[in-house]
Amino acid sequence: MKKRFLLTALVLVLSVSISGCSVVFSPEVSSDKSVVSEQQESSSSAESSDEESSESVSSEEVYESEISNQESSEVSVISSSSGSPWDDIPFPQTSHFRVPDPDTSQVEDLDKKYFVNRLSREMLYFFCKLYNAAKNYENDVSFERTLDEDEMDTLMYLLNYECPELIHLSGDYYPHYDADETTKYRGVGFIYCIPKEEYDSSRKQLDDYFSKLQKTLDGKTELEKEKYVYDTLFYNCIYDETMSHSGSAYGSLIENVGRCEALSKGFTWCMRKLDIECLCVSGTPLWNPNSLYSEHSWNIVKINDEWYHVDITTDNVQLDSLKENLPDYGFFNASDRMIADNREIRESFVRLGIPVCSSETLNYHIMNNQFLASDRADEDHFDSILLSHLSEDGIKALSVKFENQADYEYARDRIEEWTRSFLEANSDRDFIFNTYYNKLSRTIVTDVSFTDNAEG
Repeated sequence: MKKRFLLTALVLVLSVSISGCSVVFSPEVSSDKSVVSEQQESSSSAESSDEESSESVSSEEVYESEISNQESSEVSVISSSSGSPWDDIPFPQTSHFRVPDPDTSQVEDLDKKYFVNRLSREMLYFFCKLYNAAKNYENDVSFERTLDEDEMDTLMYLLNYECPELIHLSGDYYPHYDADETTKYRGVGFIYCIPKEEYDSSRKQLDDYFSKLQKTLDGKTELEKEKYVYDTLFYNCIYDETMSHSGSAYGSLIENVGRCEALSKGFTWCMRKLDIECLCVSGTPLWNPNSLYSEHSWNIVKINDEWYHVDITTDNVQLDSLKENLPDYGFFNASDRMIADNREIRESFVRLGIPVCSSETLNYHIMNNQFLASDRADEDHFDSILLSHLSEDGIKALSVKFENQADYEYARDRIEEWTRSFLEANSDRDFIFNTYYNKLSRTIVTDVSFTDNAEG
């Protein structure tokens, strides 16, 4: 989360960004966004009424009434008879006022928002208030009580990462602090990247995209759908951090540009439209902790009743070798152990409960027998993988993953020699080959072409 300060004419202006940006192997400089002044809110006094409160009173009025009339610190909640997925989640015991039923009517695909459905009733109430305001292009939202940094962090990250449909929300916001205390929030101001008059046409483009996607993948398995969306985003979307929609699903799916955030949001939305459970998460990239950007985002997807990590952004060997745009599938359906040494998931998501990704059954390299465990990371086993993929056309972008960094480094120093020896021993044809490396995912991609005719 980035905070920018500007002090001028005794006015403090603050903009906070929750956009996850991936700078995979080297730091990059981005243009700084201009800081917009926070408009000072005009205060208004509420008129008191002697009339009896009716059952039609608004949720905000119920909330305020409970706070003003509170005489003890006992927990008091309104039970819900809606059968909603959050009904059985314990309410926070620190809350000392009555929490009204959240207005969830405007929240799109609420049942598919994994983390949102794990919020307490009070936090869900605040989330819905933020969501509804953003959906309706409101400038500001005020809370009935101040929120601490953890609460605010959780709500804004969920608004950004769990709601890819909010394509007009930039990911930046202005915190309204409580008096002089910068650790308590009394509200937020939104920043929009799509004008209100353009939203409907932009959303129609996405709805048409999803309609075509659903028709194309009708009858396919979950794994086939996942692989298709992964490949579509990988090959069509150019990594770019500078465009106005670089952090939006609109950027990755329609404009075909975006950073890690846009790729992961686009993937999430596509999976949900295909009735596949999917989360968008963010965290600290351990491969580049000193980057200008401290966040990276990726996905967790449920395929055949098992959870897996998917990271389209870092599965590009171009980012390492700077040669050709090829996927290495290093984090396609990866387990927890496969990502444990290169990233830390943000605490906002951890607090709500991250699905356990223990299965490796559908990991790309294990499923295709292209994974070299420590006891198989040698020339003979590499040759056997090459042989199984050798055809009259050569070997097309064969990705091999190594279990640990030591094995990867050992193979990297020798793999071009291994490849040349294999081709000379198994073919009498002229050939050329290229080798691409991705240290982060410990994958090496070999691409072989024959330069003569098969008959020759």
